[in-house]
Amino acid sequence: MKLAYADDVHGTTEIYEGIIEAAAANEADVLVFGGDMLLHTRRRSSISENAEMQKRNLDDIIALFSEANSAYGMETIFIFGNGDMRINEGYAHAAAARAKGVHYLKNNYLVMKDIAFAGYPYVKSILYSVRDWEKTDTPDSPSPEPKDEFMAGWYSVKPEEGTIYDDVTSLLSRAPPNKKLVLIAHSPPYGTNLDLSKIDDGEAPLHIGSKGVRMAIEEYHPFAAFHGHIHESNQLSGSYFDLIGSTIAFNPGWASPHRVNLIFFDTEKGMHSLFGCIDEYGVTHST
Repeated sequence: MKLAYADDVHGTTEIYEGIIEAAAANEADVLVFGGDMLLHTRRRSSISENAEMQKRNLDDIIALFSEANSAYGMETIFIFGNGDMRINEGYAHAAAARAKGVHYLKNNYLVMKDIAFAGYPYVKSILYSVRDWEKTDTPDSPSPEPKDEFMAGWYSVKPEEGTIYDDVTSLLSRAPPNKKLVLIAHSPPYGTNLDLSKIDDGEAPLHIGSKGVRMAIEEYHPFAAFHGHIHESNQLSGSYFDLIGSTIAFNPGWASPHRVNLIFFDTEKGMHSLFGCIDEYGVTHST
């Protein structure tokens, strides 16, 4: 099975169109998106206004995925990320279910041939403006406190309890037998090529990924893991993949602002490649 993977498109339909075109040209079987699917919320808009804006954006995106299935036979799997409002989760489930060849995952599995895909959206608490998909990382992790009202952010629904580590270990422990397990988790694993970020100019890059995700991967050894969230990590580390034991993990990120990287992964041969990046006009560039 040939997978085409990208993350953090943030709602730009032209980028989705470019990804679909490149995936079709390279005969991908499945499109996989690792969260932050939708347009950024606006701080001056109300929760209901932002929710409606993201719903409209989601409708446009799912229509593109359905058209890709009709035209090329490609299935699409997606999860939400920290920028996607959780109040719309039920809407996403229903919209994907109505569409042809489109699948929304959260804390569950989708089996295609010999692959079992698992989806997980949460990131560790760092006080984003939308906090719907934040959780404490591990049972030993402290919960950050906002320094001011701006950093406090907001929730569109009541927060869920628990930790990322507990969630992901529970998810992986329920894997269907005799299938290659592919984890799609928005947060990259801590201490890898996939989670480097530069908070301030002039300072050394820091690892800011999830220890809970890494610990779960180390315990359950999925065949592959796909991540996003940290756009710049590929540029800082020089690599879009890393190994955690026997698991190959990916975070293609961005080549530059508004240029989303696309990778291909052959699940039978274990081969992968960085295809290039798609800009906000849907144009493909080599990297």
